[in-house]
Amino acid sequence: MKIELEQFRQHPSIYPFVGENYNKARKKIFVVGESHYFNNENNIIDNTSWYDLSDSEFVEKMNIKEGTDWFNTEKIVRDIQNKYNLDMNVERSKKLIWIIPRCMYEVKYGKIPSKKQTCEQIKEIGFFNFFSRPMYRVGKTLNVTKRDKEAANKKFDFIINQYKPDLIIFLSKKAYYALDDKQKMNRNILSLHHPAYYAGWSYQKNDSSFNRAKMAIQNLYKR
Repeated sequence: MKIELEQFRQHPSIYPFVGENYNKARKKIFVVGESHYFNNENNIIDNTSWYDLSDSEFVEKMNIKEGTDWFNTEKIVRDIQNKYNLDMNVERSKKLIWIIPRCMYEVKYGKIPSKKQTCEQIKEIGFFNFFSRPMYRVGKTLNVTKRDKEAANKKFDFIINQYKPDLIIFLSKKAYYALDDKQKMNRNILSLHHPAYYAGWSYQKNDSSFNRAKMAIQNLYKR
């Protein structure tokens, strides 16, 4: 059932992805990314263009031939699942969606999963990007405004209260630092580096984001 919030009515593209096995999962995990990115190099996304227009109006104004597909959260995750089921590779920029399911599998079974096995783990998570407004380009970060932060915290609170995860994993320090302190109270939250920061996800370092994620998931499963 779709959840209702003004942001979602205006931008249905930012509905969270919720795997079909999320509610049946041993423990519920939500992964929080940073934001989508803007594919059209001829335009700049300003606050007015994003927050004051609907998805369809925004696409028309910015002349985006791909429509809303490139910033539709659920479609992006489903596309990754479809590719993994066909044993295909996905873009490096999509790593933040599959890296935690991979950690989950390694904790459960003690070995690296295949693409299809990772796909099965994706079915157990929830995912959304903290900031609603997309980035300017692939590899570029968002210049966070007051409006961005307010909208993001309202969306976060609504989604988390709706789905009540046992563990929330932030894959962006920028997103976590923009989270209001009151949102962090009485919630099991782990803040990790963005997967694009390769050194932070080194398998060899005990304190790497990869190993911290596995430890948090392992501790969660012990409860």
